[in-house]
Amino acid sequence: MTQGILDRYRSVYSEMEAACSSCGRNVDDITLIGVVKGVPPQLVNKAYEAGVGHFAENYVQEALARERPALIAGREQSWHLIGHLQRNKVRYIIGRFTLIHSVDSLLLAREIAQRACAAHNVQDILLQVKLDSESETKYGVPAEEVVDLSDAISQLSGVRLKGLMGVAPAGVSNDAIRKSFASLYELYSRLPEPARQVLSMGMSADFTLAIQEGATHVRVGTALFGPRNR
Repeated sequence: MTQGILDRYRSVYSEMEAACSSCGRNVDDITLIGVVKGVPPQLVNKAYEAGVGHFAENYVQEALARERPALIAGREQSWHLIGHLQRNKVRYIIGRFTLIHSVDSLLLAREIAQRACAAHNVQDILLQVKLDSESETKYGVPAEEVVDLSDAISQLSGVRLKGLMGVAPAGVSNDAIRKSFASLYELYSRLPEPARQVLSMGMSADFTLAIQEGATHVRVGTALFGPRNR
């Protein structure tokens, strides 16, 4: 983490601009989310001061323990949950996150809806889609179930489905990554308009490909904060 956060932020933003230029998109339409897994509070503060306004947590326990940056006058910050969420942890996080990216079952969506209603809240969520059909460890909804599941979630009070999230397969070529992102975009385009607000895909190694294939939100950790121990 020796390189300054401001330099890293400028480098990431420059790559975002180049990716947008290559496909005729506006960089202002892309939301950069800084992934803070294992990142000490002082670096999160520096990222916020540099201009990052969206941050993502992977783990509920780490999120509950984290001291968030003090608000700068005239600027907001949004917090996202991108890691796997167990149903027994839902009660701890309602109202704490702007957007939950990792909903992967109707049971989980119902639990979130129930807890949100009890808190007189409405929680925005994404469906996590499984892009690597060969993996037995990746979380996510199989692509063929997404449309039906989105219809079922639209009937729930207490949650709003805003779109989809996906993680590209690991250890494959850029062409394969691009293909997986393109397939997610095609699935996203089939959803009703209220559920086509956020397409969260792309991380440090592949966010430029994700932007070229239609991502609205990219989740960047290492490229912004440097290598971490975990």
